[in-house]
Amino acid sequence: GVDGIIIFPNGDSGDNLPDFAAWYGPLVVVNHAFEHPNASSIMTQNYTGAWLAVEYLAGKGPREIGMLSAVGDCAADQQRIQGFQDTLEALGLPANGDHIVAGRPTSGGGRSAALRLLRQSPQITALFAHNDLLAVGALRACKEMGRSVPEDCAVVGFDDIRLASQVCPALTTVRIDKNELGQQAMARLIEMLAEPEATFPALHLGVELVVRESA
Repeated sequence: GVDGIIIFPNGDSGDNLPDFAAWYGPLVVVNHAFEHPNASSIMTQNYTGAWLAVEYLAGKGPREIGMLSAVGDCAADQQRIQGFQDTLEALGLPANGDHIVAGRPTSGGGRSAALRLLRQSPQITALFAHNDLLAVGALRACKEMGRSVPEDCAVVGFDDIRLASQVCPALTTVRIDKNELGQQAMARLIEMLAEPEATFPALHLGVELVVRESA
């Protein structure tokens, strides 16, 4: 009996969203590219965020940069991977596919993925992670391997969750303004309810790099 829904789908939701939108529209989908007459999307600039992170890491001196991506076919992860690769190529740095290792988007998954990546490619001296939990796991992996952060291996995350400023060293990360994300999603839903016949294109919200101690 609700009039509309805001949904944060996971990576496995894609096949179900069209049916869901048909029954429960209007629908606002957050951080997931989705086109449907009854739906609109509010997106984070994932590609731009990855570009900012890699450009910053490269600017700190000669580095070989790796990435910890997320397991699964997540649109946000693909955009961040593309931003990572394109920035490396634009800067004339190695864009080796072997330098991207996927892990569960948790701190444990980040630790395991970082250990695999740094063992198979020990020349890597900087890591960009799909999210902050992966990055926190990477900090732990570096400590276990005797690598000082950021001297031996810099680490940058994505999202700026509360934990990012509380770990040691504090995490450099790409910040998403979650309050704005929620406000814009609600504002879009109200617009869709007011104009049920209108079409609302995707809205892309900006990001910023927050520099702390890990890079």
